[in-house]
Amino acid sequence: MSDQRSTAFFARPSRFPWPSAIFVGCLALGWGLTALLPAHDGLVELLRIKGSLCLAAGLGLAIWAHATLARAGTTTLPHQAATRLVTWGPFRFSRNPTYIGQMLIIAGFGALQASPWYIVASVIYLMLITRFAIKPEEAHLSERFGLEWEAYRMEVRRWL
Repeated sequence: MSDQRSTAFFARPSRFPWPSAIFVGCLALGWGLTALLPAHDGLVELLRIKGSLCLAAGLGLAIWAHATLARAGTTTLPHQAATRLVTWGPFRFSRNPTYIGQMLIIAGFGALQASPWYIVASVIYLMLITRFAIKPEEAHLSERFGLEWEAYRMEVRRWL
């Protein structure tokens, strides 16, 4: 890695708030595909119950992760520099609980609407968030926290 690139990752993971844009874009994709190509089956009520639970779990996890970062006194904005490596709360189980929560929200909307298109959107979300947010964030954390980050990375999985 060049010194210039290394310095850029130290300063912040990216210049654009990719996670927010990807999350909203994938929600819109699921909604749009559902409107254009509705798909229903006989299990609509069961899907709605599961969707409600998935949506609630996703919201709860995302809020818990956000609150943990705020209590730690580090940024909750993914395009700003981290000031502290947070390894407690939901970060004990996953390095990316906010993104897991957002994926569950997308999938939950799909189940509520009995639409497989949100499942497609949640898979696209995971691929895009990994490429445009997680990998730059991990490089940023590696630059800022060195061995502390490496030890955490080896102990806690990226997802679950």
